[in-house]
Amino acid sequence: MKKFIFILSFTFMMFLGINNVKATDIDFADVKDDLLRGNPVEVTASDTLTFQGETWIGNDGRITLTSGKATLQYTNSYVNITLDGDASINKGKQFILQLDLGSSNILPVKLIINSDMTLNIDGSLAIPSGSKGVLVNNGTVNINGNLEVRSNGTYESTGQTNLYGNLAFYRTDNNIGNIKIMMYENGNVYSQSEIKDNLVIGEKNTDNYIWEITNNDKKYTSITANLDSNFIYGYTLAKQTVNDPMIDDKNDNSNNIENPQTSDNILIYVALAIIAVLGIITTLVFVKKEFK
Repeated sequence: MKKFIFILSFTFMMFLGINNVKATDIDFADVKDDLLRGNPVEVTASDTLTFQGETWIGNDGRITLTSGKATLQYTNSYVNITLDGDASINKGKQFILQLDLGSSNILPVKLIINSDMTLNIDGSLAIPSGSKGVLVNNGTVNINGNLEVRSNGTYESTGQTNLYGNLAFYRTDNNIGNIKIMMYENGNVYSQSEIKDNLVIGEKNTDNYIWEITNNDKKYTSITANLDSNFIYGYTLAKQTVNDPMIDDKNDNSNNIENPQTSDNILIYVALAIIAVLGIITTLVFVKKEFK
């Protein structure tokens, strides 16, 4: 009986624990005043944050948290969104790092990916110019769709940047420092300033081909229609076919063997000719002495 009561009590407690983990629907309008006073707003992977009637963070929203949480806090005139979990900019969605509150009140957003966290850009992420948005990567950013760093936007990274899609860098000054961008097949860079030194080939070479960074057509279509799509610089990866090293080695070895043999034959012929000449001269001298 005691065992039965224990199991029943345990099951009841587990039931209460599960039901205490509830998804929360957060309307930005309800937390805006608190947020602008500097109080943090937390959104977990099971929550939904709506902004002006649209899902901003949540399942099928602009951003989906796959683990952990996102913390929003208004600091130094920026709305900081700090990811303490993995997240995705969903395919078919775009996220611009600014909050348009209306009446010309646009707040810049700083999106921060913490260490060991991953942001997958499957849709499009724009770091805007006018509001001077900022993307800070201390973890990993996988660009599968589009990342646009516009004229006054800033990308800071001490983490890993993997490029499988498009990176459009509108700035005319190279302000990304020593950031390394790992390029993979189908990845493209479009830039108004020279950033080739920041590009690293992520693909592995094989015996049959090697990867190299080459120029692309420098034409990119922005997610915002009125932005210029022509760039001064543009790069992608291409395969460079190489010969089979085993065949090359065989050819090299055969050449190394044939050349000495030919040389040896010539030397033998020369030596025989010299011996023959010396023999004739000796014979003539001997005959001449005999007839004296």
